[in-house]
Amino acid sequence: MAIDRRRASARDAPDRGAAGAEAGLGLVAVSVSLLIVAAVAVVAMRTLSGGSGGPSGQSLGSDVSNAYAVQAQSNLSNAMARIQDVAVSDGGFSGLDLTQFGVETGPATAGQVSGVVSSGASAPLGEPGGAGGGSVTLAARAAPDTCWYVWFSSSATWYGVEPGASSCAARPMAQPPTAGAPAPGSVGWQQGGFPGA
Repeated sequence: MAIDRRRASARDAPDRGAAGAEAGLGLVAVSVSLLIVAAVAVVAMRTLSGGSGGPSGQSLGSDVSNAYAVQAQSNLSNAMARIQDVAVSDGGFSGLDLTQFGVETGPATAGQVSGVVSSGASAPLGEPGGAGGGSVTLAARAAPDTCWYVWFSSSATWYGVEPGASSCAARPMAQPPTAGAPAPGSVGWQQGGFPGA
């Protein structure tokens, strides 16, 4: 009976050798995990700071450029919608003060919209579009050297982009722009949506 008790207690007692081995493996696993996290952090910091990140660094740069372009286009679309709303109630674009919409009168820097109002013939207030006379040109810079544009009147809306722009300022245009492909230093215009840069 005494022998059976010793066997039962030996069977029920934890294996101290196995527990020590598991504790050692846990420490190794934690150490390896920390080394992996440190390596990933070094690669991420190098990529984000413009260091040699390899192909993924180039992809990240492209994604950042696209984000700047989307932000500039969104700023232009929002400003255009606010201006059009007021133009309908004011009877046209002519004489509108664009600064009330947060639009700058000079060149736009990142995050700003530049704008200018042109007096000119466009559809009268009662016709489709209903914003009366005049037109508005807006410009927004997307870092580092791309300028996005919107030109609109009561009868038409045109979208443009100028890659390689040294300055990003809206220019007065009494007449709609002419369609064309964007080129460095030259605005490419189209109707229906923003062109590819």
